[in-house]
Amino acid sequence: CQYERALPLLLKGVAIKKECLPYEHFDVANSLRMLSTCCEMMGEVNKAMRLAEEAHFIALSRLPRNHADIVVFVQQLAACKRKTGNLDEAIQLIQQCIPIQKSNLPASRRNLCTLLNNLGLCYQDKGMFREAMRTWEDCLVARRSFLPPDHPSIGYTLWNLGIACKEKGDVMAASEILRECLSVRERCLPPHHPSFTNVLRALGDIAF
Repeated sequence: CQYERALPLLLKGVAIKKECLPYEHFDVANSLRMLSTCCEMMGEVNKAMRLAEEAHFIALSRLPRNHADIVVFVQQLAACKRKTGNLDEAIQLIQQCIPIQKSNLPASRRNLCTLLNNLGLCYQDKGMFREAMRTWEDCLVARRSFLPPDHPSIGYTLWNLGIACKEKGDVMAASEILRECLSVRERCLPPHHPSFTNVLRALGDIAF
């Protein structure tokens, strides 16, 4: 897969950066972050966590905590925390970043939406469906402010929101939102995309 091909290149890149640059150099932190992401996507979450923590540590030694460039390091660390079940820590990290991104609007609006989406996933993993719904509602408003109505990210947010409503027991709202999600996906995805099956299955569950 693409991550297996990328891994040796990223490892070599980190080794070269550490050899040629001071340990505290921002490029070292960035290379470690990218390596962490690759390891995370390959399922090596504990290794990804160690790399993300190292990258975050270096970035904080170079930049103030409220600097916009810190956010990508915190995002990666939070992603690893979530995948290892440290949900409270992940939520805390994401919540630290949201005010930073809001202070850099409109340039940071895509990153803000990513943060809101990931925060909603953490809440959902904890069974906090009301909080997840509020977060994804905010994410949906933000995404609709700059994306076309049939953008896949709109459909993805509707999917998350609909499933949260379903899990919370609000089947009428879930049905309405998931039908809207299906409509968006019909306009932006090929007809046999597996995402259709997921939405139809969820709607079928609600019907029964």
